[in-house]
Amino acid sequence: MADITIKEIAEIYSIRRGHWDGHFIYRGENSSEYSLRPKFGRKLVEPYKAASGKAFPAPAHEQPMLTEFKRFAAPHLSTRPEDEWDWLAIAQHHGLATRLLDWTSNILVAAYFACVRPRKEDAVIYVLDTEKIQDAPLSESPFSVAQNVVFHPRHSTARIAAQAGVFTSHADPALEFSGDMLQRVILPARILVELSVTLSTFDITKAKLFPGLDSVAERINDRNGCT
Repeated sequence: MADITIKEIAEIYSIRRGHWDGHFIYRGENSSEYSLRPKFGRKLVEPYKAASGKAFPAPAHEQPMLTEFKRFAAPHLSTRPEDEWDWLAIAQHHGLATRLLDWTSNILVAAYFACVRPRKEDAVIYVLDTEKIQDAPLSESPFSVAQNVVFHPRHSTARIAAQAGVFTSHADPALEFSGDMLQRVILPARILVELSVTLSTFDITKAKLFPGLDSVAERINDRNGCT
């Protein structure tokens, strides 16, 4: 996995301009030290150890978690997802730990997630060349696919659409995602505040990326010193 470190915000535009053919997707992280794993995989690597000696989660918990989510989510959805791929996408975007990783086709959205909660350390934008990874075989269960794949969701919620969302699905969620299809763009800590302000100027904001009244209320509070 190749790394490049930018010095100025304008270099993000230069990187995107070089991806004119449109088969690159992006993921922002607020620390360049994180391993690139889905949330469920991160929890598998560092599980909670119960007093009984059992570890939570275990790989066997993944499908029952999705089943439980489906049972409680159904009344809140206007249309029913087609299959487990779309159920996973919806569950992922609402915070369930899954084997999916969130990506976006919009590099500015990735930049938002890289700097939205700065940690006084370098952040990162991952760049994935989707021509070097297969598309998800939608006729198969996501839990039986033996390789990492790209999934373009068909059942698009307002949030997925606002974030230009794309996913990778990981055959073994606990394994770190790496390879020559990936590049890391390191964002030095010193530019993150300026980057956040610049993105806000272009309306790349929480209210835009997380549509709903909660975000509207939060934005109004922020503007009026009521946080």
